[in-house]
Amino acid sequence: MYCFLKGAANLRKVRDKMEEQKEFEEPGFGTLSGTPSDIQWWIRVEQTYQRDLIAERRAIRGNPASKTIGFFGNRTNFSYKLLAQADNGKLARYSGALLPCDCTE
Repeated sequence: MYCFLKGAANLRKVRDKMEEQKEFEEPGFGTLSGTPSDIQWWIRVEQTYQRDLIAERRAIRGNPASKTIGFFGNRTNFSYKLLAQADNGKLARYSGALLPCDCTE
């Protein structure tokens, strides 16, 4: 759903669609809130598993402002948290920086 290889434009579309649908009740299942269909779930996972370059005593290359590496790397400053908060205009600047994929999902 929120695969980091989808590219900024596709991730924006997924975010917009899922934000509209995440509180709908699915019979026998509940809502999508708190599941991998919810951007907040991805934010928690990325923050849990991001690499802390300072704690690891690793050289900071590429983007000196970034002290961590999340799912999108550290060169772009893009993250699931930014995806959740940014409007479409701000996300457009990342369209060339994120890798698009050719999956059929």
